[in-house]
Amino acid sequence: MKLAIGICIWAILATVTSQSAVPSDKNLPGERGKNGDLFYIELEGSDPVDMTKEQVDDLITKGKHFIDLTNVRSHSQLKYERTALKDNAKATIALDYPKEIRSQEQAQPIIDKLSPDVMREFLNHFTSFTNRYARSSHGAKSAEWLYEYVTKISSGASNGLQVTVSKESHRNLTQPSIIARIPGQGNLVDEIVIIGAHQDSINSTDKENGRAPGADDDGSGSATVVEIFRRLVEARYQPSRTLEFHWYAGEEVGLVGSLDVATKYQKEAKNVYAMLQFDMTGYVPTGHENTMGLVTDNVNAELNEFLKIAATAYTNLKVIPFACGYRCSDHASWNRTGFPSTFPIESDVAKNNSYIHTENDTMDHLNFDHMLEFAKLGVGFAVELAGEGS
Repeated sequence: MKLAIGICIWAILATVTSQSAVPSDKNLPGERGKNGDLFYIELEGSDPVDMTKEQVDDLITKGKHFIDLTNVRSHSQLKYERTALKDNAKATIALDYPKEIRSQEQAQPIIDKLSPDVMREFLNHFTSFTNRYARSSHGAKSAEWLYEYVTKISSGASNGLQVTVSKESHRNLTQPSIIARIPGQGNLVDEIVIIGAHQDSINSTDKENGRAPGADDDGSGSATVVEIFRRLVEARYQPSRTLEFHWYAGEEVGLVGSLDVATKYQKEAKNVYAMLQFDMTGYVPTGHENTMGLVTDNVNAELNEFLKIAATAYTNLKVIPFACGYRCSDHASWNRTGFPSTFPIESDVAKNNSYIHTENDTMDHLNFDHMLEFAKLGVGFAVELAGEGS
């Protein structure tokens, strides 16, 4: 995760209104980022530019905030995706979120099963890899372990509950994103509720081989999403809207995984009703217990209002709104592509964890009871939004 104070202002581009505006493949330039070619990088407040891998690595080392747009493939395609598809994505579904909690009776028995000890056990192994850097062999191995772990949970589905787990590969990364899916039923089946986190970690001074346990960033969010998924599967919870759980690759190198997935959903005209991002849920600054930051920029305002309602009902955390800044996590990929997202975090930016992106981002700095509150919020979010109409 990258945090920066201030509000990001996305570039406003000319409106494109029809499907015919999409350039055909024959008009697209050659693939970027392969075999030592250039990466297409957007820095805050600037148009995208070509950069070498060495230049991109230097941005990471210096803590610069950027988005890797290489896989978007062309300037004209990128322009289209920022305008017409964004508008179309918003138009495909009526975003009417509940103004009150309606499903606590369904959610509470699932919440009661959530376990900080199980999250700790998961994270103990997840942080044991040298790092989870998305362009290293370590990141590939950690992703394979995560895939097998999530698949094992899905294999426990019973009573007709259908659960699938898949990998989403990304050009320029050795690490795939992982997506678990519980299909909905009834007339809301085509609408999707997503709960996500990023699985990769990074040591900003030695990306390939430096120790980066990433316990908080974003092992804590990954563990939170795993626990939510586990308990919903164990409860044989059948949603009305389709529920998806995402563990993104390559957040630390420019939101690569989430932007690939969000762009794919956009092109396929999928109906994403809501996206909830968990990035860092376990660090509690001294004197600031029982608080939750709620990001106010690059999110959907109406969905944020619902999240406040859910946090009040399902957690003991006080919500503190704040502006996270440019590209600070994967929620921005969904907002950028026209889908509604929300992003609660362990604390507000002024009290952020200083251990991240180093070898010191370890489990001993985490509060697993605090993580539990975010897992409660995630279950409540899933049942309230995906269960509507069941």
